[in-house]
Amino acid sequence: MANRLVKYSIENNFLSSSQKSARPSEGCYEHTFILQSLVLDAKRHQKNLFLAWLDLRNAFGSIPHDVITITLSHLGVPDSVVNLVKNIYTNAFTEVRTPNGSTPNIPVNAGVKQGCPLSPIIFNLCIEIILRAISMKGHTIGPTKHFNGEISVLAYADDLVIIAKSKEKLQQLLDAASSTADVIGLEFRQDKCASLSMTYNKRFLNNIELNEFRVQAKVIPALKEHDHYRYLGVPIGMLRDIDSLDSLVDDLCNDLERIRASLLAPWQKLDAIRTFVQPCLTFALRAGEPQKQSLVKYKKKLIEVVRSICHLPLRATSHIIFASSQAGGLGFQDPTTEVDIQTIVQAIKMLSSSDPFVSGTAKGELRKAVRFAVQAEPSPALVSEFMSGSTRGKFHPDRMRYRTHSLWTRARSACRRLDITFNVPDFEAPSISTNSKGPCLAKSSATFLHHLTQERASAKLMALPDQGKVARALIKDAFSNGSSWLYSGLNLRFKDWRFIHRARLNVVPTNQNKSRWSDCSNLCRVCNSHPETLPHVICHCETNMVSIRNRHNSVVERLSKAVRFGNVRIDQQVVGVRDECRPDLVIQDGQEVTIIDVTCPFENGDDALANADFNKVTKYNHLKQHFHQLGFKCNVFGFVIGALGAWHPNNEAVLNQLRMSRSYKSLFRKLCCSDVIRGSAEIYYNHIVYSDNLTNLD
Repeated sequence: MANRLVKYSIENNFLSSSQKSARPSEGCYEHTFILQSLVLDAKRHQKNLFLAWLDLRNAFGSIPHDVITITLSHLGVPDSVVNLVKNIYTNAFTEVRTPNGSTPNIPVNAGVKQGCPLSPIIFNLCIEIILRAISMKGHTIGPTKHFNGEISVLAYADDLVIIAKSKEKLQQLLDAASSTADVIGLEFRQDKCASLSMTYNKRFLNNIELNEFRVQAKVIPALKEHDHYRYLGVPIGMLRDIDSLDSLVDDLCNDLERIRASLLAPWQKLDAIRTFVQPCLTFALRAGEPQKQSLVKYKKKLIEVVRSICHLPLRATSHIIFASSQAGGLGFQDPTTEVDIQTIVQAIKMLSSSDPFVSGTAKGELRKAVRFAVQAEPSPALVSEFMSGSTRGKFHPDRMRYRTHSLWTRARSACRRLDITFNVPDFEAPSISTNSKGPCLAKSSATFLHHLTQERASAKLMALPDQGKVARALIKDAFSNGSSWLYSGLNLRFKDWRFIHRARLNVVPTNQNKSRWSDCSNLCRVCNSHPETLPHVICHCETNMVSIRNRHNSVVERLSKAVRFGNVRIDQQVVGVRDECRPDLVIQDGQEVTIIDVTCPFENGDDALANADFNKVTKYNHLKQHFHQLGFKCNVFGFVIGALGAWHPNNEAVLNQLRMSRSYKSLFRKLCCSDVIRGSAEIYYNHIVYSDNLTNLD
C-alpha cells in the first residue's frame, strides 16, 4: 500500500521534487551535494548566500489525525484508500501495563505510527503544504538560481533547508514556513534550527553576517565562521570541518575494539564489522569531503583487529584482509581506496540523477571545472578526458590550471589512481570502465569498483611466492565454495578457525618456518626424516596417516550418502580385475557404471588440484576399459578437495552425475570443504600434541 501511494504521489506531482524522503532516490547524497555546491559557488564567486535549517519538534508524533485524512482527500486519493488509512488511526489508543494492572486507555489523536511502512509517505504528504508555501513564496519574491535551475527549499522528511540570496528574502520564506506550520499544528524546535549568512561585504568580518532570523516568532541561532550545521550527517559551513572525519574514525576504532572484545563467534565479529562499521564510513566518505590522512588510523586499527580475530601473526600479509573471498580473502574495504571509490560513485550518480536540477547542477559544475582547467570549451571528449585523469595534451600538469576543493577534481584524481576511464557523453548516461571491464552505469558503479579493488588485492596476494600459493588454487573456483564458511562458520569449530587462516598463508609455526628466523632444525619433530612443512604435516607424514585417511573417508562417506540410485560399492576391489586398485565409490545402475575416487592434495599452486584430478582419472582408466569390454557404459571421476578446503571446479561433474538438486549442491560443496578443513586442523593439532608427548617422554 505504501509503495502504491508513493508511486501515485510522484506520478501526480503531489510530492515536491525537493522532498527526497520515502521516494526512490539517493536523497541524502543529492541534498548534501546541492548544499555543498551552493556554498562552494558562493565562496568561489563571492556571491551572497543565506541558509536556514529547520527542525520540527516531535515531527512524526505531532501530525493531527484529521490533517492526515483531509490531506489525502484533498490530493484526490481514492476514498477506499483514505478510509483504510482512516481506520488505522480512528479510535487509536495506548495503555501502560503496571504491576497493579493496565492503565485506562490513553487516546492517541496525533502522530503517525512508528514502524509502519505507510508512515513516511503519509507524513511527507502532510507537510507538503509547508514546502509548497515556501516554493510559492520563493517564486513570488524571486528564487535562488543555480546553474539554470531554481531552488528555495530542500527537504528530507522533517529536515528542511531554506535557501535565499538576501536576508530579507530568507525571512519572508521563514515566515511562509511558520504560518503554514501553524495551520497544521506543527512547531519548529528553535534550539535545533540554525542560519548561515554568507555576505561578501567589507563591513562584515570573514564574510559572515550574524543575523537574527525568526521562526514562529522565535530567534534561531546564527552560525559563525568556524561553526557547522550537521545536515543529514554531513557538516555544512563556511569552512571545511576537518575534525568531522577524525571524530568518526575515533568512534569506529572504539567500535572495532568492542567487537573484538565481545563474546561473538569470530565469523560473527567479522560480519558485525562488515555490516555495522563499514557502512558508517562509506556514507561519510561519499557525502562528505574526506582527507585520506584521516583514515590511516582506522586502517591500522582494522588490520590489527581483523588479524586478531583470525589469529594471524604480524608477518601475515594484509592483502588477505582486502582480497576477495574467491582467493580466500575476507573482502573488507581498504579505507584509503574506499575514498577514491566513493568519490567516483558520488560523481557518476550525481551526473546520472533522475532529478533534473541535481543532474543539471552536476553537469554545469563539471563543465565549469573543465573550462577553468584548460581554458577551452568543454566538449564531451574533453570532459571525459578530464574525468579520466589524463595528463596528456591540454591536461599536462605544466599547462593545466588547478582548482582545489571540488568533487570533480577529486574524482579526476581518484580515476587516475584507480586507472578508471570515466565517459561523459552528451546524450547518453555517464559510465565508467577499465581496460578489460565495463562500461558500467551509475546504478552498479559501487559494486563494479569494489569488485575491481578486491580483484587487485587478490592479485597482490596471489603474487606472493609463499603466502599466495593457496590463493592461486582457490581462485580457480568462481563460486568461492572453499571460503563460504567465512561469513557463517558453517560446520567449523573454533579450533578450525584458528588454524585455517594461518595455514592458508603458511604462517603456522612448523619447523621449516621457524628455521627461517632461528637456529632450530627444519626436520619434522615427529618423523625426523623430512623437512617439517605444512604439506608434509597434513598430507605426507607417516605418523599422521590414520588421521589423513579419516579426513579422506569423511568426504567418501558424504558422497556415498548422497547416492540415491543403483548399487554402491565402497573401497572394494573390482571383480574380474587382477590388481589392487580399490576405487572409493563404484556405482552400478543398470548398464551404467560410475567410478569416483577422492583425493585431498595440498594446494601447492594453481595447478595442484587439476593435476591431482588428472592423476586419478588416469589411474582408473583401465577399469573404464574393463567395463566397456563387458558392455557397460563407464565414467571415471576424480573428486578433488584441497587439504585447506579448495574446491576443484571439475567436481561439478560428479554432483551432476549423482543427480543432486541445485539447493543440495550448494550445501554439499560447503560441507565437503569444511569437512576437509576440520580434518586438516585435527591432523595438525594431533601432530603438535604427539610431538609434545615425545618431548615429555624424552
